[in-house]
Amino acid sequence: MVVMNESNVNLIFTFANGDTTQVPAWQSRLYCRHDGNSDVKWAQQTVLVASGAPVSQVIVETFAQHEEIIEGYPAPLVRQTNVGNMVTTVGGGSSFVQNDSNAAGTSIVESTVLGDSGSAVSLTNDGVLTIGTAAHPGHVSLDHAKITSDGSGNLTIQELIAVAAGLGLSVTGSISTDGGKITSDGAGALTVLDLITTILKINPAVTTLVGGTNGTADCLQPLQGTVKLVIILCNQFRTGGADQDYTLPVAFTTKGFYWTGNVDTGHFVNGGAGQNVDQATAFGTLTNQGNFTTGSFGDITHPFDTIRFNSGAGSNHNGMLVVLGV
Repeated sequence: MVVMNESNVNLIFTFANGDTTQVPAWQSRLYCRHDGNSDVKWAQQTVLVASGAPVSQVIVETFAQHEEIIEGYPAPLVRQTNVGNMVTTVGGGSSFVQNDSNAAGTSIVESTVLGDSGSAVSLTNDGVLTIGTAAHPGHVSLDHAKITSDGSGNLTIQELIAVAAGLGLSVTGSISTDGGKITSDGAGALTVLDLITTILKINPAVTTLVGGTNGTADCLQPLQGTVKLVIILCNQFRTGGADQDYTLPVAFTTKGFYWTGNVDTGHFVNGGAGQNVDQATAFGTLTNQGNFTTGSFGDITHPFDTIRFNSGAGSNHNGMLVVLGV
């Protein structure tokens, strides 16, 4: 008796004498019996989880003792492939890839070169595309090679080069480049952070002079670029038996203009040598002298790197000194 199980069901056959045998799904088997005319019972044992079976039937063929059976048994009947464990795959078809409703950062495409420690190609479902590693930097070519990279960080945009060469560069909307240090707002305002920070030193360090007799003087230089600004705030400041110096973080290289409130007498120093000032002593009159004094203004027409308060102040001072120059 030949049984051909053309189904995805594993069967159990029970013969008249109580013998049992299994007939696996998608197999044919030969059974030699001498029971004569007797009943054979069958039952389902298990059902393989599969879909799209081409057929579901069981064929039983019996042979007389003198008939020749030429096939070999048992024999598989390859009709359907079954996967024993669930496999999670990206949806799609033969011409597209689809990945929906997954958490941000889910990998869509990934490729690692033999011997590399990281992915040379990576694409995630939140739109992050990474190409290249240190060993295999990769390069890109877009728009019929009009936009290319060389794998070393250099980007070539042919149309941009052509427009720039014709002095007709046009950008619509805002731009950001060099790590966000150069930006525009789309309305004509250009921000260059390095240029600003070169000219302006926001929140500069404060140097505090402790008066030889009393109080303190807070000294800071908020502008340290081409244009320079120094502010000294006296807090009941009074020198003692020695001069007290504020060494500028960045020296004035040409000249400056100063205003003084209630401050101690002092002078400007360059390389250890005192520099004269042209101080206003009357309306329209400037007097060249060695010191600046309280409640005055004037020019310092020489480079200087230090502001010095003279020793032996006769009283406490609670005013401000401002110097602006280059």
